Amino acid sequence: MNMIFSFRATLLLGYFLLPISGFSQSSSVNADTIRHWLMDADQLYAADQFKLSARIAQNALQHLEHLPEPAFTELKPAALYATGRAHARMEEYEMADTLLRQAIQLYQSQQPDGSKAEAFCWLEVGDNLQHWGKYEDALAAAGQAQTLLNMFFSESDPNIALGLALTGNILKEQSMHPEAISNFEAALNILLPVYGEQSRQYSVVLRGLGETYVYAANLDLGISTLEKALSIQKKVLPPLHHETGRTCMALGAAQRTMGEYENALVYFKEAEKAFLNRGTELHHSIAYLYSEISHCQIGLLQYEAALVSVKKEMEIMHAVQRDTHPDFGYTCHDLAKVYLNLKQYPEAIEWQKKSIKFLGKDAKKESPDIASLYLWLARIQLAYGAYQDALQSFAADRRILCDIYGSDCPNLHYADFGSAMTYLNWHRQSAQPALLDSSRLYFQYAQNRLIKSLETENHPRMHRRLLSDAVVKYEQAILAELLYQQSNPAENDLERAWQFSESIHGYLFRASAQEANAKHFAGLPDHLLAQDSALRAEIIDLSKQRQIALEDGGYSLTDSLILSLGNRIAEKRTAAKRLEKLFETNYPEYYRLKYDLKTVSLKQMQQRLNPQQTLLEYFTGDTSVYVFIVKQNTARMAQLPRNFPLTEWIGDFRSGINAPHTVEKTPQTGTTYQQSVEQYAASAEKLYKKLLQPFESELTRELIIIPSEELANLPFEALLRSSPKDLSSFNTYPFLVKSFDISYAYSATSLVQMTDKKHLKSQEGLLMAMAPFVASDTQASVNQSLAESPQRSGFPTLPYSSEEVLRAQKYAGSKSKVWLGNAATKDQFATQASSYSILHLATHGKANNKAGDYSFLALAPPPGSPAEAGMLNAGELYNFSLNADLVLLSACETGVGEVQRGEGVASLARAFAFAGAKSIISSLWRVNDRSTMLVVDAFYAGLKEGKSKNVALATAKRRYLEENPGRMSHPFFWAGLTALGDMAPVGMR
Repeated sequence: MNMIFSFRATLLLGYFLLPISGFSQSSSVNADTIRHWLMDADQLYAADQFKLSARIAQNALQHLEHLPEPAFTELKPAALYATGRAHARMEEYEMADTLLRQAIQLYQSQQPDGSKAEAFCWLEVGDNLQHWGKYEDALAAAGQAQTLLNMFFSESDPNIALGLALTGNILKEQSMHPEAISNFEAALNILLPVYGEQSRQYSVVLRGLGETYVYAANLDLGISTLEKALSIQKKVLPPLHHETGRTCMALGAAQRTMGEYENALVYFKEAEKAFLNRGTELHHSIAYLYSEISHCQIGLLQYEAALVSVKKEMEIMHAVQRDTHPDFGYTCHDLAKVYLNLKQYPEAIEWQKKSIKFLGKDAKKESPDIASLYLWLARIQLAYGAYQDALQSFAADRRILCDIYGSDCPNLHYADFGSAMTYLNWHRQSAQPALLDSSRLYFQYAQNRLIKSLETENHPRMHRRLLSDAVVKYEQAILAELLYQQSNPAENDLERAWQFSESIHGYLFRASAQEANAKHFAGLPDHLLAQDSALRAEIIDLSKQRQIALEDGGYSLTDSLILSLGNRIAEKRTAAKRLEKLFETNYPEYYRLKYDLKTVSLKQMQQRLNPQQTLLEYFTGDTSVYVFIVKQNTARMAQLPRNFPLTEWIGDFRSGINAPHTVEKTPQTGTTYQQSVEQYAASAEKLYKKLLQPFESELTRELIIIPSEELANLPFEALLRSSPKDLSSFNTYPFLVKSFDISYAYSATSLVQMTDKKHLKSQEGLLMAMAPFVASDTQASVNQSLAESPQRSGFPTLPYSSEEVLRAQKYAGSKSKVWLGNAATKDQFATQASSYSILHLATHGKANNKAGDYSFLALAPPPGSPAEAGMLNAGELYNFSLNADLVLLSACETGVGEVQRGEGVASLARAFAFAGAKSIISSLWRVNDRSTMLVVDAFYAGLKEGKSKNVALATAKRRYLEENPGRMSHPFFWAGLTALGDMAPVGMR
């Protein structure tokens, strides 16, 4: 669909018109009457009352036939121009083109060398042709206009900006982004000194520039430019103005591109209010609006609602007689997408074929949009089982993209993945080996191109969307490898299947860790590193302010404060990207290290395992869970059919553990407690039987578990190998921790990265510990009854936190430093943390399940500052450079957060890993204060004995179970702490 509402000539005032006066009702029509009518038509046009403007101008045009010369000659082209441009805004493109070209002919006959009036006519012709979808003709008209404007106006005249902005919009539609950006920037440079930044004229061109950035995949800059345009329009335009609506539309489209459907709907609803506020004159715009809303509803799985939106879109297209226009193809496509998701495949295929027919009927050459329509047709045909047709349609998409962008186009991975899945499904139906071979080949092509797309994409949300979309495709790729292994058991080669799983596990973590590694080991000057760090710190602080305003301040995405913060963030991000580009250009070693994103091979991983270790890498798809069971000398892959409610069981497991202990202010009854115990025990046993029992005999004592995103919040230690004989005696439960020493990793490659990480400097001290929420009377705190012990959530005192860190200090000896109470500040941590081998934070923590970067740890604020000043956000940690062998987060919810499909969980633990920690002990729920202190104390005892971290933690948990019988051995009290990363011993002797 023509998604751009191009630059309207709001600056354009006919130089030939006299001052405006009232509409004449006299029966005697003369030249002055005609002039007055045309002035009224112009005023109505400027007020966006296009129908009434057209009616008055048409009336003037009809009465001109009775005027004598020279009035007829003077006014006829002006009347044609006024009538034509009004019809153009009413989307009556052919009529508008005819009228405007008649006006041009008359002006040319009067002034063969050109005139200002002819220039304005050519501008309207170009704008009209752009809306009509005739971009090459529109560009030619814009060129004619620009030539004439340059003849009659100085280079700094705002009329010159009209031609530049129009040309920019047309080039944008033709995907000529650099040229479009150049024209928009030139127009803005002209408009700024004349009208100022805070003007409608400036904001309209700014919107065009922002849209171009978005189309050129520079989403950060595009969104910030659009937000700036919107903030200007909210100041200088009346409420619910249509220009504001158009800018909201553009912002919504950008958010939808990133998969941020709820945010997109906020903008689209604002645009809907603005468009409907104008009455009935922007039907085509409203049709496009409902198209965009339907895309978001599909993304949110609201298919019936999407069908309603598309039907509204179609009704409008019929009402404004656009159902024969090429743009109606997009409406057909919208309907096809809804029918696809409703599994009404014949209807979806029919409407998708109509969309290709409509969009291609007036096209002089095939475009990326037509390629995309073929891609969607192929997907529908694949879902319907029409495999040969699907392959032909995927081939059509691939051919068009290759013709336009060449064979290296990264977006070819969509067609490659589609072809691979088509061959795979066909093979499963027919059992033809050649089809499986073709499937594996296309999966390999697709993976290579997807990796290239990930490397070239620079927006985090687009990274996440690419990874999320890849999960379903990689599941099929692994299945293809499994089927091949079953057909060729002698080969026993799991490497390709391993690479499909490994390449998607923790990709963003690997990329960020590699970038940090490149910055510190590529010889970058200190002053540039400092500049980079300062920019990132400013981005983090501004982002934090924006998030707090959105979550706690009641602001919406379209409020001025949010728009202003967004602009400032974008400015800093742009500066940071310029600096990054300088690094890549001037320091080749930085570039090499940054993009050295190879994943560890299966053989390399096996060589790193000792005989007591088994690595289990889980890949969770929609229909199966695949598990790689990797040991020093053997490796195999198991397929676990997903014929059970995995997500529901994990939810039952977690709520069964947590419910009796974390419901605040409402004491749990015995019945509720018993029900939660039964729920936990049942789900823990069922999960074990599905996820581990099928290959239990192959497991060794030490397990390294690489979970998929659904399993990331599951402590395998608390799974049950069988039903408990006595539900009330927890220490007799057959917990997995009694048989295995368990640790975790984001991926095998990230485990290698964390294990091999080189510290930037030697540690000056062994232990740095902080406990900001200690009680004033420590002994009284220790003597509190267990029932009164708080969880580490909220901001009350933590009675056992001081004893916990003081015990840790005894193990660490003189090379340790402990900060308690108000001394345990965020600033102290920031300045001292990089100097210690072990960082121990006993405090409050809170996960953010919607925006993981805003999960936080609570440290002491500066004197006189609010508690918020002591919050250490996950996002802030990305800018730290730690030299820690171990970070122990003795706080709540430090290992949980926003679940990102294809990437895992954005948590405080992952943020510390980003910051350079080689291993992290974190929590999966709101841990108990006293029991955490006891487990941590035993953990340090194990480290002191020289045990590896995983063995020390497992031993500490088993000791806790032995020493705390009855209810105190419930898994809530000990299972929440988990170990991630490098499990090598820490030198504490």
